Amino acid sequence: MAHKQLSVEEREEIQQVSCAMKEVQSTTIVVIMEIILPKMSRVYNLFIIYPMSISREVLLEILRDACRAPSGDNTQPWRFLVKRNIIYVINTPEKDTSLFNWQQRTNYIALGACIENLCVSALGKRLRAKVALFPEHADRLIVAAVTLTPERSMGSGLVPYLAKRASNRKKYLEKEVEPEKLSTLASCVHDDKSRLTFITERPSLERVARIVSVGERLALENKSIHDFLFAHITWSKEEDSKKHGFFIDTFEFAPPQRVAFRLFRHWNILKLFLSLGVSKAIVKDIEKVHATAAAFGAIIISNETPEAFLQAGMVLERLWLTATKAGLSLQPTTTVHFLGARVSAGDSGGLSSEHQSLLKQNYVALSREFGLNSSERFGFVFRLGYADPPSAMTTRFEPKVLFEE
Repeated sequence: MAHKQLSVEEREEIQQVSCAMKEVQSTTIVVIMEIILPKMSRVYNLFIIYPMSISREVLLEILRDACRAPSGDNTQPWRFLVKRNIIYVINTPEKDTSLFNWQQRTNYIALGACIENLCVSALGKRLRAKVALFPEHADRLIVAAVTLTPERSMGSGLVPYLAKRASNRKKYLEKEVEPEKLSTLASCVHDDKSRLTFITERPSLERVARIVSVGERLALENKSIHDFLFAHITWSKEEDSKKHGFFIDTFEFAPPQRVAFRLFRHWNILKLFLSLGVSKAIVKDIEKVHATAAAFGAIIISNETPEAFLQAGMVLERLWLTATKAGLSLQPTTTVHFLGARVSAGDSGGLSSEHQSLLKQNYVALSREFGLNSSERFGFVFRLGYADPPSAMTTRFEPKVLFEE
């Protein structure tokens, strides 16, 4: 049987594929690629065998990028197990013991964002990341197995923004977000189990700003929330380089506010100020900052399974990276919807009757503003807009990883 002679263009395309494969140091695998060359009359199947392994250096680079994901109070609740070309992402529940992490929901959001970063970073190295959620049914701490295989494409345009993505708590500029940018962000949802919606009308923006500011009131009035928050604040760059938490500069406080905040870490001193009605004044100032947003956004999910929150975390990071690329700023505003869901389900978390009532009332109001139906739940709520760059970023630590041959 006569074999068709390949043209120069066809040989060059096959050579490009071969070079791309060699760049990926994967485990011993057989890659079956079906390539349709533009000037060929039929499909050729290439069976390429390479005895390769992804270098530990490349894997560590990918995992460092994964660890740039956001997390509750910057607790970074993840660790990793690597077996050849498979990365297992593991939840560490003990990292976040806050009231917000009810049923591990804030951890799942953070872990979903971590997985998304891993996928983006891998694609930048011409590796495709195939994600399987909860692959070990007997061990729910293993939230994902990510299998890396060679990818022919040139990478992801989001890679440069992994290190630039950050919460921005500054006042936002008086500038609307263009409809086409909101549409681009909405396209970050890749499944039919969640949706992304935005509020941009000024009266509704002001109502949502008032609702989400209840979170700051609780941080000042509830001892459990207060203690967890202040235990995770780092007061200098040196301390931030050694301890998981929020670097004080990321709060964007004016000097007088910073002095007061440092005093407020002492609960007895704070209680004295609360008796003078200080919390209402502080919350009012924060509400004004929130109201400078050009939009509030919500990732809305169709159920409350761990998988749904992991997927919401992946959507969150995808849209946050996309927003950063578009020159937009974003700040999470999550207290009301996380704690509101908890108390609405009958779990008080030790909150006072007054605070439970406050949360339920505002949770219902927030659901109304975003148009949730009876079967939908919040995955994540945030404010969005244009702003000057944040003054600082919190430290991301080296990944905790175990390599197994």
